Amino acid sequence: MHQFTRKAVRKAAGALLLLVLVMVFSGCAQISRVIDRLKPTDPVPAEVVYYDTVEFYSFGNLMTVTCYGDLCSEACMAVREEFFRLDGVFSAEEQDAVLTVLNTDGEAVLDEDTAAAFNAAIRLYWSTEGAFDITLRPVRQVWGFDTGEYRVADALEVKEAAALVGSNRVAFDLVSRTAQLDPGQSVDLSGLAFGTVCDRLPALLAPYGVQSAMIISGQKVYAYGSKPDGEDWRVGISVGEQAAATESDYLGVLSVSDRAVFTADPYEEYFIDGTTGDMIHHLLDPKTGYPAESGLGSVTVVASSGAMAEGLASALFVMGQEKAVAYWQANRSLFDMVLVTDEGQVFVTGPLASRFETESAVTVIN
Repeated sequence: MHQFTRKAVRKAAGALLLLVLVMVFSGCAQISRVIDRLKPTDPVPAEVVYYDTVEFYSFGNLMTVTCYGDLCSEACMAVREEFFRLDGVFSAEEQDAVLTVLNTDGEAVLDEDTAAAFNAAIRLYWSTEGAFDITLRPVRQVWGFDTGEYRVADALEVKEAAALVGSNRVAFDLVSRTAQLDPGQSVDLSGLAFGTVCDRLPALLAPYGVQSAMIISGQKVYAYGSKPDGEDWRVGISVGEQAAATESDYLGVLSVSDRAVFTADPYEEYFIDGTTGDMIHHLLDPKTGYPAESGLGSVTVVASSGAMAEGLASALFVMGQEKAVAYWQANRSLFDMVLVTDEGQVFVTGPLASRFETESAVTVIN
């Protein structure tokens, strides 16, 4: 029997890999506040801007939501409630959830929220030639990534689970919202659930007059609008096992407004096989059932759509550098990306190059 050493999953606020540099203000006193370690140097606007921040757990991760404006507290609560609501709607564990019914019975009529996310997932499956696949759930289960009770799966288990993977075998009709699975298949929407909620921010925040907001969850950042002073948000990217402690520890800093910045990194969740010493990470290859060995160390996707950024980050990691570059070249109007190879080489797509500050040598992809 294999033994393994459990490694901590980096989901706590103190272990965020993404640094957000942002000026915030409270009451009548203008103050600067550090969000995660780095003192900001941006000039303080003359006017006072009210803000509020809430932290809570949803989709199994810590969420930090910051909103700016006179009704910032009410806006934060609205975002939190939407996370809680969709966490229940998209659950594949709760007894009455539609995905639980689908996974148990093999067929179901989906609610509107689930059908929309399901449709986005199926489209992404075909677009990435199967690198993103919501039917990967049986594979995640044999490794223990669905519950966090990690185990080293044997070859037969992986082979049998991988044989069930394939969204091409899912019958789905968006108009009737009906879905049907092949026997033994099961699905979950965790690969784009966070981004799906982020995409609802414009509608959620409009009633409160909020034009600047930030959502952070681990290595996922959604920057809504620009900073209160009109400048871009500055989002730091770190790769590797250790969270960055100072600016010099970061791979680089991206300047963005109204963009999702999502990073897929094997160190986000993994464990060590105590027998072989191998790292078993959460970015599983749907075609093999094993952790992807694509030659990439991390992938950061920058897009206007949170769901797209979240799904593509993991898919491009699985695809590897050559296919990821080809995919971007065919879809360059939809997103940009930063690729870091296992050897530490950094590649940045052309439109993003001027917005990416780094001391590393960078190759620009055109």
